[in-house]
Amino acid sequence: MRQLTRLKKMLAGILAAAMVFTTGVTVASAATTSTDTTTGTLTINNAVSDNNVSYDVYRIFDFEGSTVSSDNSFSEGVYKLSENWSGFTSTYFTVGDSGVLSFNDFSDETAAKALAKAALAFAKENGISPDYTRTDAAETLNDDGATSTLVFSNISLGYYLVDSSVGTLLALDTLTPDATISEKNEVPTIEKIVYDEDRSDAEGKTNDSGVGKVVTFKVTVHAKAGAQNYVIHEKMSEGLNFTDITSIILKDSDGNERDLTAQVKAVLDTAPTDGDTFDIVAPQSCLDLLTEDMEDMDIIITYTATVNEKAVTYDKETNDVYLEYGEGNKTTEEHTDTYVYKFNLHKYSASDSTSANLAGATFSLLSDNKVEIGLVNTAENNYRVATSDDAEADIVTEFTTTATGDIVISGLDAGKYYLRETAAPSGYNRTTDDIEVQITRKNTDAADGEYLVNSREDHTVYVANGTGAVLPSTGGIGTTIFYIIGGILIIAALAAFIVKRKSSDE
Repeated sequence: MRQLTRLKKMLAGILAAAMVFTTGVTVASAATTSTDTTTGTLTINNAVSDNNVSYDVYRIFDFEGSTVSSDNSFSEGVYKLSENWSGFTSTYFTVGDSGVLSFNDFSDETAAKALAKAALAFAKENGISPDYTRTDAAETLNDDGATSTLVFSNISLGYYLVDSSVGTLLALDTLTPDATISEKNEVPTIEKIVYDEDRSDAEGKTNDSGVGKVVTFKVTVHAKAGAQNYVIHEKMSEGLNFTDITSIILKDSDGNERDLTAQVKAVLDTAPTDGDTFDIVAPQSCLDLLTEDMEDMDIIITYTATVNEKAVTYDKETNDVYLEYGEGNKTTEEHTDTYVYKFNLHKYSASDSTSANLAGATFSLLSDNKVEIGLVNTAENNYRVATSDDAEADIVTEFTTTATGDIVISGLDAGKYYLRETAAPSGYNRTTDDIEVQITRKNTDAADGEYLVNSREDHTVYVANGTGAVLPSTGGIGTTIFYIIGGILIIAALAAFIVKRKSSDE
């Protein structure tokens, strides 16, 4: 009985320390006489109904020779290490004669957690298979469709560790033949947003940007008690270059924050074998800060990427993220889209009824504050915004129309630009004023790839050139001036004749 009294203290401490499950006791039918009891029933309420979530039950200690008295209490019986757990040691128990365990004082919650973690680690390291798995239980789906009840029947009495792939839990009850535990674990979730560079207060699932510009993303992991093996998987499309992680913040439900940037960046994997852009393995020491009495804990990661030259070949640049947790479970993917724009310049003759295409017009592209924008010629009549990685010899600030009169410029963000004509085609006047180019989203609330250029859906800027006055076809100053002077002299002579005649008549 002294052995059982000590174990009661131990169990009280461990049950109080259960981080994910709360253990409740359901006593079997009252026995009117003392009977031998060797098996019982373990029930898990509110288990996650997803069959990809595992529930593994380990019997660490056997409980042998137990009887149940008429008052439903156990008497006699001893604890021994289960067969598969030979070699498991702890400061909280010693192995005596015939393998019987003696327990030291064990009512401290910290000690209980330590024993639970040590037992689970021992099982993983030594490849100990669970005594029972989810498939051994009778499962009944609950009305909510998201949870179910698992019943493990006729299992041997003992001291059990129950491990869930959602989180870690410890269920111990050897003082009655039946035990019920309730799943308190919630599946973690992840969400992602992208910031609009030109509107610092704007955030959402989409944005627009330009080649060479920096895009900022924020991922929030809503961690849950019992968190294990959190890995954040990030994958960017080819038009984005990962730049850096700017901050990693741990924020509890009370709003308290802890900066983990340096700690996590030290183990950042920027070349994972799974093809991701980068993976972040959350240190278990950080996850252990989330205790059962917390409502939630957020891991907030802010990072940046630069739009590169490959962005011009896609409709959008996609950025995907998901969370791996527990034993290989995954959340659904979250993704954001970044859109990059282009426009077509069309040069034509205003002096021709056919609006003929004009070759030979030279232009520069200017930013909204009229600074020249460097461009790279990617194909005939096609240019894109230059990046810092482009060779200086490949970057130009002027481009000239060919026979089609068309030039396509890509890699642009939404906003205002200007075209400046620096040289006109032969025989035409140069446009003296800068030509405004306004790229705007059709949907003003969020970028979706639909846009206008100067309110046009064909994304074309039309620029006309006209010819000047007709010049003389021969050398010198031409004959026209002589005709004009001769006409003036004739008129003057005629006027003088009229005046003279009138004077004579008088």
